Amino acid sequence: MFQKIFRFIIFFLVTSSALGQINFTVDTLKVRQIGQEDGLMQLNVKAIAKDNLDYLWLATEDGLHRYNSKNFKVYINNPLDSLSIPEDHARDLHIVNDTLFIASNSKGVFGLKLATDTFINPSKNSELPHTNTSYKILPPGKSSLLFALRNAFILFNRHTKTQKTIPLPKGNLENYVQDVYPLDTENYILATTASGLLNFNIKTGNINNYRMLDNTSHNAIYWEENYMYIGTDEGFYSLNLKTNQVTTIFENDGVNCFYLGNPGRILIGADTGSYAYNMQFNQLTKQIFIGQNNSSFTPIEINDIQGDGAGNLWFATDGEGLLHYNAYREKFKTLKLKVPGYSASKKISTFQFLPYQDATLFIGSTIGLIKYDFKTEKFQQYPNHKSELIYTITEDHNGIIWAGGFTTGLLKYNPKTDKFIEIKSSENNISDRDVIQITPRSKTELLVATWSGGLYTYNIITNRFTEFLVNGKPLNRARTSFVDSKANLWLGTDEGVFMLHEKGDVQTFTSTSENPKNMSSNRIFGIAEDSKGNMWFGTSVGLTKLDVNTQKTTIYYKQKGLPNDFIYTVLVDDKDHIWVSTNYGISVLNVENDTFTNYTQNDGLQNNEFNGKAGFKDADGTFYFGGIDGINIFQPNSIKISPHLPKAHIESVELFNKKINRNELFSNKLEFNSDENVLTFNYVSVNYLNSDKVDYAYYMEGFDESWRPITKDKNITYTNLNPGSYTFKVKATNSNGVWSPHEDTMQLIIIPPWYQTNLFRILFILLLIASGFGFYYYKTYRLKVEKRELESLITERTKEVQGKNDQLNTAYDVSVMQKENIKFLMRELQHRVKNNLQIVSSLLNIQSEHINNIIAYDALKVAKNRILAIAYVEDALKIDSKHVNIKTFITNLCNSILQALGESHELKFKVIYQIENFQVNNLNTTVFGLILNELLTNISKHAFTDLNEANVVIISCSKENNQLTLLIKDNGKGYSENEVLTNALGLELVRDMVSQMNGTLEIASHDGTVNTITIPLENENN
Repeated sequence: MFQKIFRFIIFFLVTSSALGQINFTVDTLKVRQIGQEDGLMQLNVKAIAKDNLDYLWLATEDGLHRYNSKNFKVYINNPLDSLSIPEDHARDLHIVNDTLFIASNSKGVFGLKLATDTFINPSKNSELPHTNTSYKILPPGKSSLLFALRNAFILFNRHTKTQKTIPLPKGNLENYVQDVYPLDTENYILATTASGLLNFNIKTGNINNYRMLDNTSHNAIYWEENYMYIGTDEGFYSLNLKTNQVTTIFENDGVNCFYLGNPGRILIGADTGSYAYNMQFNQLTKQIFIGQNNSSFTPIEINDIQGDGAGNLWFATDGEGLLHYNAYREKFKTLKLKVPGYSASKKISTFQFLPYQDATLFIGSTIGLIKYDFKTEKFQQYPNHKSELIYTITEDHNGIIWAGGFTTGLLKYNPKTDKFIEIKSSENNISDRDVIQITPRSKTELLVATWSGGLYTYNIITNRFTEFLVNGKPLNRARTSFVDSKANLWLGTDEGVFMLHEKGDVQTFTSTSENPKNMSSNRIFGIAEDSKGNMWFGTSVGLTKLDVNTQKTTIYYKQKGLPNDFIYTVLVDDKDHIWVSTNYGISVLNVENDTFTNYTQNDGLQNNEFNGKAGFKDADGTFYFGGIDGINIFQPNSIKISPHLPKAHIESVELFNKKINRNELFSNKLEFNSDENVLTFNYVSVNYLNSDKVDYAYYMEGFDESWRPITKDKNITYTNLNPGSYTFKVKATNSNGVWSPHEDTMQLIIIPPWYQTNLFRILFILLLIASGFGFYYYKTYRLKVEKRELESLITERTKEVQGKNDQLNTAYDVSVMQKENIKFLMRELQHRVKNNLQIVSSLLNIQSEHINNIIAYDALKVAKNRILAIAYVEDALKIDSKHVNIKTFITNLCNSILQALGESHELKFKVIYQIENFQVNNLNTTVFGLILNELLTNISKHAFTDLNEANVVIISCSKENNQLTLLIKDNGKGYSENEVLTNALGLELVRDMVSQMNGTLEIASHDGTVNTITIPLENENN
């Protein structure tokens, strides 16, 4: 390490005099270090190779590494596994088609077949000693490879798989080939460690001395037109092949490798770093590596350099792992605030900006007001407000600069004294000195917003503040304002957006406004207008677009592509793209397709976190965005966007969360048994530029209906896949969100179990058919046998049945005769019962005529009526006692009762029937009839005093929900509860009879009496 530092110092102190007319510049490359925290086993990277799938292969002293831009797969020797890599210590790599050739420290040269992931060994040779130590793998021609060994090399023919060992010139030092370059189809220049440059004839095998530039190892060689460029352990030379003149381009810094990237330019890997040499202009550039945390990798030994057409360069280093540079990574330059008196490591937050004359920029910051001079690249801090946060800076219509912040009041800039002075009115001042926004309204007036003291207008001429009310109220925290193309003033506050029309009207937009004009949040931080007159608002919960014509809003949240929905500032570029700063970088909305492009610190931003009000667009269209660690100043159209579209690859497949190790990366078809149906697909997009921004989409054809939602996950598990054929597809975006047309696919076959195979189905169908025929013939035979047996049995049974039938007919005739006899006896019994009841009734009637006691008389009449009621019921049911038509039954019975009551005295009321026509079954008609008799008798005796046409008794009956409801209502004089208790014999009898029928009785006496009886019809459905 000390030797490297010494060489680097010597290079800068000495070589400038040795370069002659060589132009010498320094360039800084922003690189990403890929080390052990990324999975690299060892930091001494010796060689780099890139395969056709864009995977990177690294040779280290502790294993072979495959890198997919995110993770490493490491090949380590396992002494117990003969299929593992033969040697951990790799020196060089070279890929031809699907074979990776590896030069190892003690196992010679062996290969890895990428398609099968197996190792081969083509370089076994016992002709010379030390052939197991190999150094380089070089391509001398299309069909041959040169394996550099100690003091010799092997010429390996890839087509015939034959090899030939050729010794190098003997010397005192170990000698091997470091590089090869063709002169023509037969002659090659070999750069060696001890013999300088040698001329090798591949046809004859002869080796001749060509040139030795110095006494050190010759490590790299390149020939273009009339010049040969050689790198040695001492320096970098050019050899004019016409004049044979050697020019030293630099010395005292050993060259290890060349990389030919852009036409006309050589990248040089050296002991102290790397150089870029422009062959056309003879210009040398020293490249300084700066890490993402701004750490320097100088000096650093570069062992190998590789690149591709996507802007990537990889530098294999000793001790620092792998360094990666991408030409599209640093899209932004950051202006760090290096203020005198403050440590360079101190982060200074910036807020509002204002470009000023003479290429200067005013900056509001957490350490007060700062002015930056673009010419001198120096910062100036204004001493009066060092400890105050300056939140707002603006220029009025007169060209005067105004500023404000927390506890500063309103500040005015005096260009003559280069000072900011607080404005104080002699008559009236603002009540709050926290000034957060200044808006010029005219040449004589400013609108000043404070944190908690509301709004004020400031008259520049009279030096007077006047309170400014919105909708008659003070408005606090109007932190941002915007004057649109129609001269309307928009104010962004913590209470929503207020639009002050030029005519004085005020319109309010809030998150609680009715759709479709609601805001995403009431806290407004940024306001902008696009060329179509649409207004854009940055809020604490997303971005809101307002169509002024339709008053409709569109809201963009984090879920719609924003990496963070706390929007600080909003700027609109010339293409109407919307740029917003957030707590996670800067995002750009393409309004044509409603997609976001997101930029982070990895793209060169000052930090991922930005600040409120720290956004500005000047007259030239230059954008200024500030945050917690500097300012990004850029032209939106100058952002370099990588056109590279990466490939997505299915790297591995897991069965029940265990890798199947079938080299899935190079397979396009996999088969599994029916019970092996829980599969996890691991995929990756080989994208070396901001791989964390890559999005994925996948689709299992035959299972999914369409492409699954976009995700950043790099694996997906499918469970319970039914037997059949599927095709898994995956695709990815680049870091800018553009979808790559490349899709990686994997055909998947789930083999059905034996009982679901076609062969089994065919055999099963044939078996069914054969069984059907066999069963048919068997059943036919059995039917014939059974038919004969059945015919015999039927004949015998027919005779038995005929005899039984004769006996049944005789029995039936007897039963019919008995039934008729029973009917006759029942009619005779009913007749005799009715006659007896009539006799009893007549005797009671005769007896009543000879009794003078009115109470006894009434009792006999009641008994008579009860007997008549029973007699009527018996007469009415003599035909069918189980089925009763309720309307006929009640009407006839009541008429009979009323007729009997009318014989003793004149009825004082008329009866109205309101009875539904329906039939009931199994009703206890005797008890039911007695209930009617008792109630009508009570009404006849007690309800009415005199005869009157208005006296009415209403009898109604209905059936609902399997219940019979009988209602007997009169409009008589009614009775009190005491009367009910005193004369309770009849009512008690009614209650007992209702109870026998499991019913209820309700009596209401108001403007007459209402008797409501409810009887359940329990056996109605029987």
